[in-house]
Amino acid sequence: MKKLNKKLIYILSASVLAVVIIAVALVLIFTLGSNEEDIPEGVKASISFSTTEKSLIVGDEEYLFPTYQKLEGYVLTYESSDKSVVGVDNSGKISALKEGTAEVKAIYSNGADRAEASITVSSSFGGYLPELKTMGIAADVAICFNDSYQMIPYVVFNGKQFNDLTVNYKITNTEIAEVNQGGLITAKAIGQTQLVIEASWRGQNKETAPTMQKTVSLSVINDVRFYNGGETIANETLYTFAEFEGETYKNSLPCEFTAVVNGVESDAEFTIENQAVIRAEGDLLTVASFGTTNVIITKEVDGVTYSKTFTVVVERVQKTVLDTVPMFETVNGGYFDVAGDQRRNILHFVGDSDQVIDAYQDSTSLTVKEGKILGVQSSSQTQKVSAQISVGTDKIIYHFTVETVAQAISSRKDLKALELSDGKTLNGYYELLNDIDASGVSLNHVVTGNASFAGVFNGNGYSIKNLSLNANSSLFGVLKATAIVKNLALVNLNATKSYFIAQNTIDDGLTISDVYISLSPSTVTPRGLTGRTGQSSIYKNVVIEYLGENASENRNYQERWNWQGLIGGLWTYENNGVLYAQDKNWKDVYVISPFTVSFRSDEKKDGSNFAALYGYGKNETQDIYGNALGQSITYNRENPNLGNYWETTLYYNAWFTNLYHYSSYGELAAANCDFSTFSND
Repeated sequence: MKKLNKKLIYILSASVLAVVIIAVALVLIFTLGSNEEDIPEGVKASISFSTTEKSLIVGDEEYLFPTYQKLEGYVLTYESSDKSVVGVDNSGKISALKEGTAEVKAIYSNGADRAEASITVSSSFGGYLPELKTMGIAADVAICFNDSYQMIPYVVFNGKQFNDLTVNYKITNTEIAEVNQGGLITAKAIGQTQLVIEASWRGQNKETAPTMQKTVSLSVINDVRFYNGGETIANETLYTFAEFEGETYKNSLPCEFTAVVNGVESDAEFTIENQAVIRAEGDLLTVASFGTTNVIITKEVDGVTYSKTFTVVVERVQKTVLDTVPMFETVNGGYFDVAGDQRRNILHFVGDSDQVIDAYQDSTSLTVKEGKILGVQSSSQTQKVSAQISVGTDKIIYHFTVETVAQAISSRKDLKALELSDGKTLNGYYELLNDIDASGVSLNHVVTGNASFAGVFNGNGYSIKNLSLNANSSLFGVLKATAIVKNLALVNLNATKSYFIAQNTIDDGLTISDVYISLSPSTVTPRGLTGRTGQSSIYKNVVIEYLGENASENRNYQERWNWQGLIGGLWTYENNGVLYAQDKNWKDVYVISPFTVSFRSDEKKDGSNFAALYGYGKNETQDIYGNALGQSITYNRENPNLGNYWETTLYYNAWFTNLYHYSSYGELAAANCDFSTFSND
């Protein structure tokens, strides 16, 4: 060994000496600094507890909060007179460990003052005792022959679990099994015995707490293990196809069940609970349909039957259809094949002839009835939008993107779908797909229950010809505020004593645009385009044509049905009492007829007197009696030609500022507005 350099030894000795000197100095400084004489004048380093006695239950944890004057440089410490009964940490948290009493001290300023509290710990309250439990075992345990089992005991008390217990184990028949004091049970022979477990915990044992002893029934059974095709058995997932569109799937299982009993292998029996899901074919279990079933494997040994059950789930393969399905009708539950001019089951779109079993939209189950999928929700009631739905057969789940409409209108029969009964409201998007000759079709809406239309009807520029409306009825019943009717021609409409588009009072806010209506010459006393509506409703690009003998002769208003005119009773009063027509959101509305534009009999201008009301186009200069028109003009009729029905001798006139009225196509052409081609196809 090399000798140390003397110079190095001197350096190390000097360093050690310096450290010793510094340590002594620090002790002196700390001692001097802790002298009570250094406490600021008038300040006492005192400490106290709000209570000097406290009772706890084993497992409780609480904090002691002493009162003291905090001084810089001084510390607070805690002590317990018996740490096995009450523990205390540096934050003042005390822990009740076992039955007994201990003094807990809070010491301040290195002994300048201290506070004491007596803590009494109990291990029972209200008859509740600590209870011995064993992990995963209620009252019995079974061990396979030549196998072992590890006991895991613990104590439950005061809402907590404790593992610091001392345990003794005893087996009554040691020829069946044996146990060591670590709780490891080893099986020795087939049979039954009992395992007695006794524990002591924090001063409690079976004498003070009977719940600290537990007897477990112990069975040693044959070691029976089941296999299928030599593999360990587990739950399985299969699929309805072995191969689908280039992908392979697990579609079958081996059917070779064996049991190994105490090391000896032999065949086992099996039962399939639901053979509609899987069935045995030779040495395979094959898929029959989607679903879930159990397979039970059994083996009898010495008169005892052992079994194992595993679950087989058969799932359907899934396919995402890339092309959007057009015109899926939420009302009818299928799609309208425009090219084939017929309604079809959605599976026809992918060429699948199987039956629809179930369907979902956003994990919500849809109703399937005779292949129709009902309950599909559209994100918009006003236009065609896309929605995603999943449709299942017994083999495939298709994920479709569908273009949603409420219903396509393509036939006379479809028009009857617009007919409404009491309380029924139609929502969604309706679309006319072609011209329809509605000869012989008559619509009648029951209005007592407010039968209404709240969606969109898009005529697509097509026409409905020769339709008849029953008295006081209309095409759409009552229109709600959200309703839109557009791009529609009603040709040769028989609207005797009925409304054209909507009957009765209708909500403010609806839209009627790009609509052409020609009334049949046989129509008598029509009720108008709509009933009343509010100022925010929109009438745009509307043409109404009513020509012929009835249009010329039925303007005498001598009977109740001759009421409303061709537009309807669309009136309101300004604050100053001036009567005007509700046409603020109107644009390019034309009436071609000698018939009156609008008429009502029962308005009350002053709250008491009835008056007949007449409406006129912006271009008109004379009223029905030949008098010059003016805004809100009142006339006393000395010899009214309205008959005795209306109980009034007054009438008012008002202009529709955004409506034009011509008695014939000749007058229309003279005004440089020739719409005569509207009457052609």
